[in-house]
Amino acid sequence: MNPKRQLAASPRAFTLLEVMIAMAVFAILMASLNSVLFSTLHLRAKTASLVEDNLALNQSLAIIKRDVRGLLPPGGILATNFYGLSSSSGMGTINHLDFYTTSGIVEEGRLGGDIQMISYYLKRADSAERKPGFEFIRAVTRNLLPCKIVEPEEEALIAGVRALDFSFYSGADWRSTWDTSVMTNLPTAIRLTITLEPEADAPRADPPYIELFFPVTIQARTNLTNIYIITNVTTTTTASLGGGTRRGAA
Repeated sequence: MNPKRQLAASPRAFTLLEVMIAMAVFAILMASLNSVLFSTLHLRAKTASLVEDNLALNQSLAIIKRDVRGLLPPGGILATNFYGLSSSSGMGTINHLDFYTTSGIVEEGRLGGDIQMISYYLKRADSAERKPGFEFIRAVTRNLLPCKIVEPEEEALIAGVRALDFSFYSGADWRSTWDTSVMTNLPTAIRLTITLEPEADAPRADPPYIELFFPVTIQARTNLTNIYIITNVTTTTTASLGGGTRRGAA
């Protein structure tokens, strides 16, 4: 057999240029897959964070609604006063709400009944690892007849809060302050607005906010005893969390 014919019939090998082109195409494909995988993992982490934040936010709003639903009028032995203030001045912004409610949970071995004092206010976050802005604090005082000064139990309900605003409806207009030691009775509605800090990568727009309306249909008549008039209480929620405005009733 002729060796030249045998050499010509053998399969042709890849050239160096073809190998380099194949490696370049493979590198481009791997870079594209890596980019898609990184984007997918980033989206998954962001979605999980949003779901976790919304779950905590919904739980916090449920606590606030339960507190206000159990609102007690002033003049009782344990429930003495309702005081709310929302003002801005050169000294800064002061937003505070104190009231008595029946949202307490009676537990064995724990002092206090179902009536407790609730305070809402903002407080600077203690840890630098937390979200920027303030924390929405719910302070609970269960011992309403203490023998000495008792510090309330603070609980951070919502983190990353920019501003807090309370408004009180008198039946004719909205007021920024309400004190039952002067006005002798509760407002007919309470409006709570919580402005949140926007996300770092969010486009520049109005910051997200949550607005709660609480009709107050419990009032006190002062006679020999206090008579409480109670009807159904509904809560209207308006929320703008970057994806439009949402309204609902609970």
